[in-house]
Amino acid sequence: MNELESISSFKVFPNPNQGRFSILIEGSSASEIEISIINILGEDIIQRNIHLESGAYRSDFELPDIKSGMYMLRLSSSTSSLHRKFIVE
Repeated sequence: MNELESISSFKVFPNPNQGRFSILIEGSSASEIEISIINILGEDIIQRNIHLESGAYRSDFELPDIKSGMYMLRLSSSTSSLHRKFIVE
C-alpha cells in the first residue's frame, strides 16, 4: 500500500475563502507526505512536509497576500498524489 492509500478523507475549508483556510486529513496509518499549494500557472506557493499519524490531522493556513483565483492543494508521497481545488476570493 502506498502512503496516500491510507487517507480516507481530505478536505479544504472554507471553500471559497479569503486566504485563510484549513485542511483536514484523516488516515488509517502513519506516512510522510508533502502539502503543496499551487497557483493556476503551476507554481508552488507553499510547501510543508508533515508526518501524518493514524487519525485526523489539521493544518491552518493564513495567506493574507495571496491573489484571488483558483488554486490546487496537493498531497504528495514518494509514489502518488491527491489534489483538491479551492478558490480565493
